[in-house]
Amino acid sequence: MAVVLQAERGSAETLTTTRIPIPEPACGDVLVRVRRAAVNFADERACRTGLNHLTGRVEELPFVPGGEIVGTRTDTGETVLALCGCGGFGQYVAVRERDVHPVPEGLDDESALSVFVPGLTAGLLLDTTRPTKDDGVVVSGATGAVGTLLLRLSAVRGQRHVVAIASPTAPEDRLRSAGASAVVRTDADDLGAALRHAADGPIDLVLDSIGGPVLEAAAGALGRRGTLVSYGSSSDLPATLAPRSLIPGSRTVTGFWLLDHLDDPARVAAVLDDVLAEVASGRIPVDSPETFGLDDAAGAMAATARRGRTGRVLIDPWEQET
Repeated sequence: MAVVLQAERGSAETLTTTRIPIPEPACGDVLVRVRRAAVNFADERACRTGLNHLTGRVEELPFVPGGEIVGTRTDTGETVLALCGCGGFGQYVAVRERDVHPVPEGLDDESALSVFVPGLTAGLLLDTTRPTKDDGVVVSGATGAVGTLLLRLSAVRGQRHVVAIASPTAPEDRLRSAGASAVVRTDADDLGAALRHAADGPIDLVLDSIGGPVLEAAAGALGRRGTLVSYGSSSDLPATLAPRSLIPGSRTVTGFWLLDHLDDPARVAAVLDDVLAEVASGRIPVDSPETFGLDDAAGAMAATARRGRTGRVLIDPWEQET
């Protein structure tokens, strides 16, 4: 089968396309014929460092990147989504059966995969924090895949006050149509004050994927008994937060990593089924993805960092053979 192989650390340009044997599934695994694989911003970082954002481990060389796929179970013919950790940038991959999820009837491959991990992350974040409809909620990185779904899920669930934090160039009409009641820019002179003004009331929950100064300002803007959840750090900037600053108001700052929430298959399935049902019904729209072949995996990774892109980046492992 054809795969993308990483044989040395470096930029995405070090990736090569080659052929290796189709994997033999171990006990408890299923073999999936990959129809599409998702590409993430973190995949390019993994090329340089080897750190797999879906497993938390450094992959030994050589290995096949790609941790999210949609495809066909070879034993049942069922269309499934799967978290494979790595191996997704190829035509077949063996996956633990517990990490395979059926795709609802009527939902196309691209839409299902586009919302798979971002939707699971957003759904579990909301399931963990359980904001009430009247809570003041702040979503940073609101134009990203997870941020957009946090806005859209909040909107369909009737959340009344959702402030989006976004870059100065992010289109405000897009953020508002996704569910934001107000938009605050990351370059605001006093970000904390801007958030408090935009919320028009106490900020009960912040869901932050940017980190650095944005996290600092958002934590300082929390209301009494408010909570900030850090689930990413796209800025790659450090944040300084004095623990004693959290004491007045009994505020909480905590972390969230998707992998820590996958040990309850029933809960995962329920959250994912809910998100996929909203997409299948049309209540949550999905932006059109950009698709590449295996032989342009470097181009696919570059596309994930392109400003203005709204849809996910996918790889079709069969493109060069059709």
